[in-house]
Amino acid sequence: ATDGLSPQIAANAQLAILALNATMTQADIELAAGTYEFSFWAKGDLTWDFTFYDTNGTIIGSFGSSTAGVLLGLTQFNEQFTVPTGTTTSDLSFTATSTSALIDLVSLTAIELCDTPPEAPASDDQTINPSFTG
Repeated sequence: ATDGLSPQIAANAQLAILALNATMTQADIELAAGTYEFSFWAKGDLTWDFTFYDTNGTIIGSFGSSTAGVLLGLTQFNEQFTVPTGTTTSDLSFTATSTSALIDLVSLTAIELCDTPPEAPASDDQTINPSFTG
Protein backbone atom coordinates (compact mmCIF):
# COMPACT_ATOMS: atom_id res chain seq x y z
CA ALA A 1 0.00 0.00 0.00
CA THR A 2 1.23 3.49 -0.74
CA ASP A 3 0.74 4.72 2.83
CA GLY A 4 2.91 1.93 4.27
CA LEU A 5 0.05 0.50 6.33
CA SER A 6 -2.04 -2.36 4.98
CA PRO A 7 -4.63 -4.63 6.61
CA GLN A 8 -4.15 -8.35 6.95
CA ILE A 9 -6.63 -10.23 4.73
CA ALA A 10 -9.93 -9.09 6.33
CA ALA A 11 -11.00 -5.47 6.71
CA ASN A 12 -11.38 -5.77 10.51
CA ALA A 13 -8.13 -7.64 11.18
CA GLN A 14 -6.10 -6.36 14.13
CA LEU A 15 -2.67 -7.03 12.63
CA ALA A 16 -0.83 -3.98 11.24
CA ILE A 17 1.88 -4.41 8.64
CA LEU A 18 4.27 -1.45 8.35
CA ALA A 19 6.71 -0.92 5.48
CA LEU A 20 10.19 0.48 6.13
CA ASN A 21 10.00 3.93 7.84
CA ALA A 22 6.19 3.84 7.94
CA THR A 23 4.65 5.23 11.14
CA MET A 24 1.39 4.31 12.84
CA THR A 25 0.15 6.72 15.52
CA GLN A 26 -2.75 7.01 17.92
CA ALA A 27 -3.07 10.57 19.19
CA ASP A 28 -4.88 12.16 22.13
CA ILE A 29 -4.99 9.08 24.38
CA GLU A 30 -6.46 10.35 27.66
CA LEU A 31 -4.11 9.37 30.48
CA ALA A 32 -3.79 10.40 34.10
CA ALA A 33 -0.58 10.24 36.08
CA GLY A 34 0.10 6.71 37.32
CA THR A 35 1.69 3.40 36.40
CA TYR A 36 0.68 1.52 33.25
CA GLU A 37 1.37 -1.84 31.61
CA PHE A 38 1.97 -1.55 27.86
CA SER A 39 1.88 -4.75 25.84
CA PHE A 40 2.00 -5.69 22.16
CA TRP A 41 3.08 -8.49 19.83
CA ALA A 42 5.57 -7.71 17.07
CA LYS A 43 7.73 -9.21 14.36
CA GLY A 44 10.49 -7.22 12.70
CA ASP A 45 12.38 -4.17 13.87
CA LEU A 46 10.46 -1.13 15.03
CA THR A 47 10.59 1.72 17.50
CA TRP A 48 7.73 2.85 19.69
CA ASP A 49 7.25 6.02 21.69
CA PHE A 50 4.74 7.59 24.07
CA THR A 51 4.75 11.40 24.22
CA PHE A 52 3.00 12.96 27.24
CA TYR A 53 1.21 16.35 27.13
CA ASP A 54 -0.25 18.65 29.79
CA THR A 55 -3.54 20.59 29.52
CA ASN A 56 -1.81 23.28 27.39
CA GLY A 57 -0.53 20.71 24.88
CA THR A 58 3.06 21.13 26.10
CA ILE A 59 5.24 18.03 25.98
CA ILE A 60 6.16 17.10 29.56
CA GLY A 61 7.83 13.74 28.92
CA SER A 62 8.24 10.70 26.72
CA PHE A 63 8.95 7.00 27.03
CA GLY A 64 9.88 4.51 24.33
CA SER A 65 12.10 1.72 23.14
CA SER A 66 12.57 -0.62 20.21
CA THR A 67 12.40 -4.21 19.11
CA ALA A 68 15.56 -5.46 17.48
CA GLY A 69 17.25 -8.70 16.64
CA VAL A 70 15.97 -11.94 15.27
CA LEU A 71 12.38 -12.54 16.34
CA LEU A 72 10.97 -15.98 15.68
CA GLY A 73 7.42 -15.20 14.65
CA LEU A 74 5.34 -12.74 16.62
CA THR A 75 6.96 -12.01 20.00
CA GLN A 76 5.22 -10.42 22.98
CA PHE A 77 6.70 -7.25 24.48
CA ASN A 78 5.65 -5.91 27.90
CA GLU A 79 6.73 -2.68 29.55
CA GLN A 80 5.70 -0.90 32.73
CA PHE A 81 6.09 2.85 32.91
CA THR A 82 4.94 5.80 34.98
CA VAL A 83 3.05 8.68 33.37
CA PRO A 84 4.34 12.04 34.67
CA THR A 85 2.21 14.17 36.99
CA GLY A 86 0.30 16.78 35.00
CA THR A 87 -0.28 14.54 31.98
CA THR A 88 -3.71 14.77 30.37
CA THR A 89 -3.10 13.16 26.97
CA SER A 90 -0.52 11.06 25.19
CA ASP A 91 0.40 10.02 21.67
CA LEU A 92 1.65 6.52 20.84
CA SER A 93 3.69 5.95 17.69
CA PHE A 94 5.21 2.85 16.10
CA THR A 95 7.80 3.25 13.31
CA ALA A 96 9.13 0.34 11.23
CA THR A 97 12.93 0.22 11.06
CA SER A 98 13.06 -2.95 8.94
CA THR A 99 11.55 -3.72 5.54
CA SER A 100 8.41 -5.11 7.16
CA ALA A 101 7.22 -4.92 10.75
CA LEU A 102 4.08 -6.53 12.13
CA ILE A 103 2.20 -5.24 15.19
CA ASP A 104 -0.72 -6.98 16.89
CA LEU A 105 -2.79 -6.90 20.08
CA VAL A 106 -1.61 -3.55 21.47
CA SER A 107 -2.92 -2.86 24.98
CA LEU A 108 -2.43 -0.23 27.65
CA THR A 109 -3.68 -0.97 31.15
CA ALA A 110 -3.57 1.18 34.29
CA ILE A 111 -2.16 -0.81 37.18
CA GLU A 112 -2.19 -0.18 40.88
CA LEU A 113 1.04 -0.62 42.73
CA CYS A 114 0.65 -1.99 46.21
CA ASP A 115 3.02 -1.83 49.11
CA THR A 116 5.20 -4.89 49.48
CA PRO A 117 4.58 -6.53 52.85
CA PRO A 118 7.64 -7.18 54.98
CA GLU A 119 9.14 -10.61 54.47
CA ALA A 120 8.42 -13.19 57.14
CA PRO A 121 11.37 -14.67 59.01
CA ALA A 122 12.84 -17.71 57.27
CA SER A 123 11.62 -20.02 60.05
CA ASP A 124 7.96 -19.17 59.39
CA ASP A 125 6.32 -21.34 56.75
CA GLN A 126 3.61 -19.19 55.21
CA THR A 127 1.48 -20.05 52.21
CA ILE A 128 0.59 -17.11 50.00
CA ASN A 129 -2.46 -17.47 47.79
CA PRO A 130 -2.48 -15.00 44.90
CA SER A 131 -5.56 -12.87 44.44
CA PHE A 132 -5.90 -11.64 40.86
CA THR A 133 -8.10 -8.74 39.88
CA GLY A 134 -8.66 -7.36 36.47
